[in-house]
Amino acid sequence: MNDSMMIVAAVKAYQTEYGKYPDVPKASLVGGQRSNRDLMHCLIGADDLRNPRRIVFLDRMEAKPISGWFEPKTYGAGFHPTSGDYLDPWGLPYHILLDSDYDGTIPNPYGDEPEQQIRSGVIVWSLGKDRVFGRRAD
Repeated sequence: MNDSMMIVAAVKAYQTEYGKYPDVPKASLVGGQRSNRDLMHCLIGADDLRNPRRIVFLDRMEAKPISGWFEPKTYGAGFHPTSGDYLDPWGLPYHILLDSDYDGTIPNPYGDEPEQQIRSGVIVWSLGKDRVFGRRAD
């Protein structure tokens, strides 16, 4: 199972356990360099407020340096050792959207029209090797 699928499965398991999606700030879940740290903190069982039973829905796999002997190092797939973000293989945080209004759809981040929706409770994507939003490699 790839990282994106594991994150989706972890969010769905959380939703099954608690009857809702993790209540994390929306701004921390989307955008260029924005963080997915709050959601990851919840899913690894390290957030007493959002995950009071401290259930581990996602195993914490530390990211390994992929370049540089000197700071700042670039890290690959896994949890960044200092930020806590879950990184894609190219060192950027995964993008994650949750169905926060519980209507069974999420706006398509790649859609040309604002009304384009994806029928899902959670979606996860990476910018890909080129690190640019909206290309086929994403």
